[in-house]
Amino acid sequence: MHQPTIPAAATLDAAGPTDVTEAAAYDVALALFQVTRAARRVAGPASLDLGTLSLLMTLQERGSCRAADVADVIGLDSSTVSRHLARMEQAGLIVRSHDPVDRRAHAVSLTERGHAALTEVCAGGLRSIAPAVEQWTPADRTTLYRLLVRLAGDLGKCSRPGRTPAPQLSGAASGGASRRAGDDQ
Repeated sequence: MHQPTIPAAATLDAAGPTDVTEAAAYDVALALFQVTRAARRVAGPASLDLGTLSLLMTLQERGSCRAADVADVIGLDSSTVSRHLARMEQAGLIVRSHDPVDRRAHAVSLTERGHAALTEVCAGGLRSIAPAVEQWTPADRTTLYRLLVRLAGDLGKCSRPGRTPAPQLSGAASGGASRRAGDDQ
């Protein structure tokens, strides 16, 4: 099997990283891009685009909430999120209702169809990742999981000024799926 080559940060021109921390961050960003691209290639055509998936996952994590709150959590402006939510509403993935706290505002939440679409995409993701890590040791799988959760948490702390910190990964504190599957710590 062909292993993708990730250019080393040291080979960058003047526009690249200027110190060791930036070089490491560049390497991590490239590796995450490579993982995402490889996983998409294995999973095949997605039934949901990445923006829709991000919004569905946010609504599943937070439950019913205002569009402005969704925009704040994912770091996009409200008009962009509102347009995307309108397309998702037309597709039957979400429903808008009056916000119980502020009747002038609307809350958005997942429909059954939205839950089903998210479940289908997540199952496809599992089918693409599981074979890739099945030969890994339990310790390697646990290490990857812990480091990804840590990276997600640290990225969440780096929110732009005025933005709500990103939510922590669901189940991250309790050990996640790899622990439930019997992996070593």
